[in-house]
Amino acid sequence: MVGATTAHADQAAPQKVTTKGVGAQNVLSCTTDTPDGREGWARCSNNTAQVVAFRAVVVCGMAPDVYGDWVTLNPGQSGASGRRCGIASTGVGSVSWEEG
Repeated sequence: MVGATTAHADQAAPQKVTTKGVGAQNVLSCTTDTPDGREGWARCSNNTAQVVAFRAVVVCGMAPDVYGDWVTLNPGQSGASGRRCGIASTGVGSVSWEEG
């Protein structure tokens, strides 16, 4: 279950993508963004009556991809996971999230 946003070094403002209805059960509603082109964030809300965990997945151009910390959300809770690309990176190529 993945949502994504793409940012380029020449972009004036980061793009944001909102995905609702992810999966059959509408487990998470998430937005992703790249505030400075070097860092990626996934901000999600739990739409279920169960505990759900997620983390950000940040694609970092020429450097290895990075992963945010796992965030556990109780029913109705919201939270954020993010990570900064390494110094050798050409910047954030995309941001998505994974549930676990």
